[in-house]
Amino acid sequence: MAQTVNKEEFKGIIQSKNTVLVDFYSDLCVPCRRMSPVLEELESELGDKVKAVKINVAFDGDLAAEYGVSAVPTFVLFKQGKETGRIIGAVPKDELAALIDE
Repeated sequence: MAQTVNKEEFKGIIQSKNTVLVDFYSDLCVPCRRMSPVLEELESELGDKVKAVKINVAFDGDLAAEYGVSAVPTFVLFKQGKETGRIIGAVPKDELAALIDE
C-alpha cells in the first residue's frame, strides 16, 4: 500500500535512486478514493520498479503548490529527484503504468 508521507519525508524519498510515483490527493475527493486501489494494484504488480507515496494536499498544501498541483488526484513521477511525468485526474491503471515505463 502506498505510504502517506509529509513534506520532510517526501524530499528524502524523491532524492533517492528509486523511481517514485507521488499521488497528490484529498480525503474528500471521490476520484482520489477510486484511484487508491488502482495505485495499490499497480504498486504490487511493479514490485521494486517503483515506490508509490501519497501526499494529502489538505495537510501539505504548500508542497502541492511548490509542484504546481492545482487539481487532485495528480500523479507525479520522479526519477532520481527529477520530475519525469505527470497525469492529472482519475485514469486507467494502464495509463499510470505507461507513465512509469516511459
